Amino acid sequence: MATLEKIRSKSVFLIVVIGIALLAFIVGDAITNGRNLFGSGSTVAEVDGVKVDIAEYQDQLNKLQEAMQAQGQDVDQQLLSEYALESILNQKLMARAAERLGINVSDEQVTYYIMTNPQKPMQDFISTYGRQLGTLLAQEGKISPETQLTPQVVYSFVFTPEKYGLTEDQVLGAKKAWMQMEKETRETIAQILYMNLLTSAYKPNALELDDLYAMQNGSATVDVARKPFGTLDEKKYPVSDAEIQAEYDKRKAAYRVLEPTRTVAFVAQNITPSAEDVKAANSLKEQTLKAMRAGQQPGKDLTKEGVRYDRRTAAASAADPQIASFLKSAPVDSLGVFDRGGSFHIVRVVATTAANDSVEIIPFYAATDVADQVKERIRAGVSADSLATLFPQKAQASAAQWQRLQNPASRQGMPPAALAALDSVSAGSFVTIETSDEGSAIAYVKSVRPKVTVYEYEDAYYDLYPSDDTVDAAREAFEKLAAANKDPKKFADAVKKAGYFYQTYAVNASTPAFQQGPQSYFPKSRDLVEWVMTEGETGAVSPVFSNDDKQQPVIYMAYVENEYDDFAPATDSRVRKELEARVRASKAGDALVKQYSGKGSVEATAQAMGVTPVTDEQVRFFGSMNVQDPAVAAAISGTQPGSKVYVVKGQDGVYAYVVKAQNKPEGIRLDQQLRQTYQRALNPVSLLRGRMPVDNNIFKLTRSH
Repeated sequence: MATLEKIRSKSVFLIVVIGIALLAFIVGDAITNGRNLFGSGSTVAEVDGVKVDIAEYQDQLNKLQEAMQAQGQDVDQQLLSEYALESILNQKLMARAAERLGINVSDEQVTYYIMTNPQKPMQDFISTYGRQLGTLLAQEGKISPETQLTPQVVYSFVFTPEKYGLTEDQVLGAKKAWMQMEKETRETIAQILYMNLLTSAYKPNALELDDLYAMQNGSATVDVARKPFGTLDEKKYPVSDAEIQAEYDKRKAAYRVLEPTRTVAFVAQNITPSAEDVKAANSLKEQTLKAMRAGQQPGKDLTKEGVRYDRRTAAASAADPQIASFLKSAPVDSLGVFDRGGSFHIVRVVATTAANDSVEIIPFYAATDVADQVKERIRAGVSADSLATLFPQKAQASAAQWQRLQNPASRQGMPPAALAALDSVSAGSFVTIETSDEGSAIAYVKSVRPKVTVYEYEDAYYDLYPSDDTVDAAREAFEKLAAANKDPKKFADAVKKAGYFYQTYAVNASTPAFQQGPQSYFPKSRDLVEWVMTEGETGAVSPVFSNDDKQQPVIYMAYVENEYDDFAPATDSRVRKELEARVRASKAGDALVKQYSGKGSVEATAQAMGVTPVTDEQVRFFGSMNVQDPAVAAAISGTQPGSKVYVVKGQDGVYAYVVKAQNKPEGIRLDQQLRQTYQRALNPVSLLRGRMPVDNNIFKLTRSH
């Protein structure tokens, strides 16, 4: 595309780039002045006096979105808000810690971390202002398009603009941004130095080194059998409220929260096409088939209902597999009908031809007065770099590349005349892609792959999605269910019986959205989190929310069960469920230990358990494949070898084991590696934040509705 851009108007591009730079300067100045006039703005979040302003948050969010778009990353947008806020808070906490420690950063260090070892502030500056100015100068022929945007080169653009024919006004915004980048780099260096000091001070003592070495290299050889608890009978192992409260009192610290939190019952439904929707789609298929049989395109009435029509030209390899199979064997003017559960394609073969499947080309640009000379050089195999040297500012070329031709997506953006030429061209030919008074974009055809059959065919198709009536009916059913079941237990039973997705979540202002899987969230469920945190009160049922996707609609609803701001109470449904499971497992463990003790060997105990024992298992302090319960693994590590069979309860079942040997650590002890392992466990941000509460006002200040 660079060769095509070369022959387009440069004046428009110049105006756009200058406009962007000036706009950035004006907006930045306006924001600064606005803060001076109207105060420091609203605080989105605060931890221990460290505040995040809404303008800072929005700026960070915009940067993250731009970075994702530039890299083509597919990350749930709902996560960006949480990440933006966390990154600002963490950076500010680190900066404050460095300042309190009295860390000073020299100008020489700033220069080093900008010019020699550029950190993120400089990297961001290059990707924005550096790229803008570099593209502008390359288009104007002031620098080569291959010029590497190093910190030194970008500095030259910004602070010696006259060397490149730029005015001071054109780089004013970039200069201001450079000053801000220097400030951010200084802060980054202070944090690096602080982290280095903290890490160097965080060292294991002699006993800790011994423990680390033993944990990594020592083991116990055991024979072991495990009887998993599985699903425990509630009647056989009943749990009382008093037992739940006693377990809660022991574990209360585990249920501390650092933000106001609400427990909600979240309900979701994926809406699929109804029987009526499928029936309507079949009627559309019959009407479309009738029109196609008559040699006509689908009429306006069908188009209004969502039936689409295209006349396609492509090789079979570019078509849907079923349609491709039909094209390969069907005679001209024959019809193929492909029904996909309501969605359909109706295909008519129009004609077949033979054309080049793909060609290897060298795209290049040549000014009119040197075009013939450039062609001779290209044919002779002159490299792209040499071509630019031989014809400065009058020619440039790209490396050889294969261009697929018989795929509609590959043909987009190419002039029809050029495509027609490439379809039938032979190796060694030149094809003009685009031309102007200044010069031409040309492709040298280096080689050609064998011709393939190309099919011209009509395709009338329809994609079945839930109708508005179907979505409205689903919403109405949701609303009726909520209205009829205000009690938490009734609400849970009703949604489960109806077959909806149902899950209980603990939600606070830092919750990005409702989680669907380990690394995925329900689309647009952040809107429902917002409602929970701004309007939801205990006992309230939310309105019905939607992902606003016509093709794959999902609707959501939430029932607010509880709210708390220090510790989740024992009565909370999620907490109670966990406590009840622990108490029941403990009771079952006591009973099973009593049942399986005294059987003799591990083999005999395993037989009584109905499981297969594992012999000579190597168990370290942190466990093994067959001993994953941490308490049991620790007990094994501290047991002396002998013949005694121990039957103990764990969190996930009952274990029977005999320790046959305690194996001393083997290998060379490398204390430096052990220290590094110890230091890697240091989490400075967690250390700085501790258990300080978070005042998070993000939803109150960024409400979408």
